Amino acid sequence: MKFPDYYYVLGISREATPDEIKKAFRKLALKYHPDINSSENAHETFIEINEAYLLLSDKEARKKYNIEYDKYKTKFETVYEKQYNDFDTTTFEDNDLKYWKNNARQQAYSYSKMKYKDYANLIQKLMKETGFQIGNVVIFMIFGIVFSIGIGFLLRKDYPIGITLLIIGIIGYVIAINRWDGHKI
Repeated sequence: MKFPDYYYVLGISREATPDEIKKAFRKLALKYHPDINSSENAHETFIEINEAYLLLSDKEARKKYNIEYDKYKTKFETVYEKQYNDFDTTTFEDNDLKYWKNNARQQAYSYSKMKYKDYANLIQKLMKETGFQIGNVVIFMIFGIVFSIGIGFLLRKDYPIGITLLIIGIIGYVIAINRWDGHKI
């Protein structure tokens, strides 16, 4: 088995943000879905794209993947050329990562069997959910402004708007991230 370079698969750098990962994934997944791409390797490419996204979009899986990625890249850097499957290894050393990779591959395989329209709807639903989460944070921030101004007006004092907004923004962010972490595609 070869070491999978998920960053190469998605065409992103190791330092890519979660939004950059999602954007690259969405573009490639819709391009290589087997229903619309008749190339010989579209099915396997589609599975690799989904597998890469599922692992890199999960914070814990990405952290463990990066440890092994750095280790194998360093170990083989004299022969390493930035190509997917450049050097051999038996498998990931981390058992959690092995398990997550297998699950991601199975999930990616099930996506490859979906009709393109159904898969595109699933991707669109994911994007709407992301927008909804961002909307939640904005609502918390607006509420913080109104709350701060209202308290300041009632107390006839300058209420620390910045502190209130910071606290409410952090709460909104944590809620949005926790809801997002519970969802993948």
